[in-house]
Amino acid sequence: MYFNRRASFMALALMMSLSASVTAIAQTQSTMSVSSNVTAPKDEEEKPYKPTGKLLFAVFSRQTEDDFSRSHQGVTVINPEFSARYGEYITLGLDLAGQFGTGNASNFWTEDGKAPNAIFLNEAYAKINVHKNIFVKTGAIRTPLNPISSIMTPGAFMGAQEEWQIGADDSNITVNAFQAIPSSGTVTKRVYDDGTQAYFLSQTVSGKLKSSSGFEARAAATRYQFENLSTNVATDSYFLGNSLSAFEGSSKSFRFRHGFMGTESAISLKQEVGKHDMYVFASMIQNDQASDGKNKGSMVGGNVKTTFGNYIVRPSYARFNYDADVIPTVYTTMTARYQNRDGYRVGLDLELKKERLALKSSYIKMDLKDANPYLADREIYNLAVEAKYDIF
Repeated sequence: MYFNRRASFMALALMMSLSASVTAIAQTQSTMSVSSNVTAPKDEEEKPYKPTGKLLFAVFSRQTEDDFSRSHQGVTVINPEFSARYGEYITLGLDLAGQFGTGNASNFWTEDGKAPNAIFLNEAYAKINVHKNIFVKTGAIRTPLNPISSIMTPGAFMGAQEEWQIGADDSNITVNAFQAIPSSGTVTKRVYDDGTQAYFLSQTVSGKLKSSSGFEARAAATRYQFENLSTNVATDSYFLGNSLSAFEGSSKSFRFRHGFMGTESAISLKQEVGKHDMYVFASMIQNDQASDGKNKGSMVGGNVKTTFGNYIVRPSYARFNYDADVIPTVYTTMTARYQNRDGYRVGLDLELKKERLALKSSYIKMDLKDANPYLADREIYNLAVEAKYDIF
């Protein structure tokens, strides 16, 4: 599966040196004079890099119910994130997530819903700031579609990213591009070699406008393309939600009949009113290479953030309707796998600012749109506690 990524570890070592020498010459005659030559300790040598480290610790409980699968799981997540900046131009970064779970799961077709016990690689990259507002990043990089709202769950793809921001941080236009090899998840015996290489491409143009009155508007349009996807990506997607007519071959060597190339667009608006922050968004996607009736999708939603002293309360709601073949289903997680689904998501979050703790809850209702023998109407219940720390 998409998120079974191998982990890597990078350690940072710090060395400090301090030297001092003291020379004293004492001379006694009729009167005593003392001369000394003392070298003061050198200041601590400046580090050649500036390290940062963060840690997310979370515990969540999830219950999933439909006609083909039922699961009750408890999972602990440990997510350290490190970076080291060398001067003004180079940054190295590493983002890992360890998920350790237990529970009971049954699924008639796949292992979807099984509690994870693995360490996942979110990102391991080298970033070069070519200019103040231009950077290039390469490695195993976190690869999304639309930056505002997307059906795709960002994951680590081997590749490169380029970004150019025109304007200030508050109001700007940004051009962003990715070129990557999409993850195939696992190595399987479903081998199909025609000499082609799977690839993913995307180009995004986005804009942000922020005023002193607390109003912010953002818009983004992303052009994306998946091609030559492997047999295990296709086979997993066959059982997870893409339309059955999108495949060719047998169960041991499924291939996609078509590619996934299209556009995902989104817009968001935010307004501060006293202690309230109101946020709304809308997004839509179309895969130009899939057949009509199976290639479009949309989502609308919003939340209201209210601050009461040290407490933040944020209720949220989103409504979605997606056809089956907007993107491959393996590149979405279970809680956001909206392909061939019509439904909604409601949530309620409570945060403690000083303690940096958050209690998050949500309910997701996913009704099946088109008949599929491997899918059924689904309900998901989530409850999570998160804590964030700055390591250094």
